[in-house]
Amino acid sequence: ADLSELAFRLTPQPDAQAARRRQLDAGAAHFEAGSTARARALFAEAAEGADASSLRAEALSRLAWVEHYAGDQRVAVELFRECLADPQADAPVQADAAEGLATSLFFLREELAVAVGHARSAARIAEEHGSRATRAVALGTQGMIEAVLGRSQAVRTLQSAVSLEEYARELPLGRQPSFQLAVTRVW
Repeated sequence: ADLSELAFRLTPQPDAQAARRRQLDAGAAHFEAGSTARARALFAEAAEGADASSLRAEALSRLAWVEHYAGDQRVAVELFRECLADPQADAPVQADAAEGLATSLFFLREELAVAVGHARSAARIAEEHGSRATRAVALGTQGMIEAVLGRSQAVRTLQSAVSLEEYARELPLGRQPSFQLAVTRVW
C-alpha cells in the first residue's frame, strides 16, 4: 500500500491521468490492507481531482465500496448513484456500481424492487463485456434480492450465479455465489 502511494506521489505532474490511476491503485491497496480511512481519503481526493473522465466515476465507485463496507450505507447508495449518473463511466465501472447499489439497498432493506433491477443491469452489462466474475456476483445479488421479495425465479438466478463461480474465486468469500446461495438457504 505504501509503495503504491509512493508511486502516486512520484508521478510527474504533466501526467495527471497516470497519477489518478496510481492514486486509485494506492487506495485499493490500502483498502485491502485494512486501512479504510486512508483508502477513503485517496478515493475522495481522486474523485475531486479527476477531470470528467472514467477515472472520476471509478473513484466514486471505489469510494462507495469503502462506505458500503466500513462507513455509511446511505452514503454508499448516494455515491453509487452519482457514479451511475456519470456519462463517462465505462462499462466495468457501471456494472460494479450497479451491483454495489443493489447490494447497499439490499443491506438497508430499502427500494428492493429498484435494487433487483440494478443487479439485473449489472449482470447484463457484465455479460455484454465478458466479465464472468462480475456477472456471477451480480446474479448472486439479484437472486438474494429476488428471494427476499418472494420471487420464484430466485433459485434459478442463484443457480446461474453458482454455475459461474469458478470465475469469481479471486473475490472475497462474502461476494461469491456459493456464499450468496448459502445465506439465502438459511433464510
